[in-house]
Amino acid sequence: MDFHLSEEQELIRDTARRIANEVIAPRAAELDETGIYPEDIFQVYKETGLLGLGFPEEQGGSGAGLFGLALAVEEVAKVENSCSLILLLTRLSTSAILKAGTDEQKKKYCGGTARGELRGAFGLTEPGAGSDSANIATRAVRQGDEYILNGTKSYISGASVADFFLVATKTDPSAGSRGFSVFIVDRDTPGFRVGKADKKMGVHGVPTCELIFEDARVPAKNLVGKEN
Repeated sequence: MDFHLSEEQELIRDTARRIANEVIAPRAAELDETGIYPEDIFQVYKETGLLGLGFPEEQGGSGAGLFGLALAVEEVAKVENSCSLILLLTRLSTSAILKAGTDEQKKKYCGGTARGELRGAFGLTEPGAGSDSANIATRAVRQGDEYILNGTKSYISGASVADFFLVATKTDPSAGSRGFSVFIVDRDTPGFRVGKADKKMGVHGVPTCELIFEDARVPAKNLVGKEN
């Protein structure tokens, strides 16, 4: 088994290492103290193509895959954790779409994320269930061409700047761990809002926030895959 990196993978590693050492490391203490999202570093990622590492070329990415993304995340995490999370969120918020989404969903959300035009967040954790998908309480009920979502998510990384959210809900509570479905929720969805930011011990540059659904009306076309 060959454990050596390819030339492309070495380039990804070296690019991420250079950005980490030259751009991010000098800002690390400032980001930790202020808790301000580093928009300028996001733009550097966009310009250098790091945001598209985890996406296939047909979705606007480089085709480097999860291993390529992991190389970049590792190099950045050596100097500042928040900035590595920004890279990780590109796939955390889109993996289900890549696996089970429609062509339209992949083009808009995966392509937009890979090009740095959209930012996503992943909504699973809840106050009473943690990240246990079998016990989440956020409910999605079909009404015509829409689903009505009610519930609260907590500790959602990147929520303060996200344009869309990949949200886990219960669509069939009687089915236990198999009765949940995932929806794409745009930030401007009626009945949805991002709540207060959390006070944390670290990773201050990427705030975590609540997601609050109060009869949020999500188009049925935003269901990822089939309803469970």
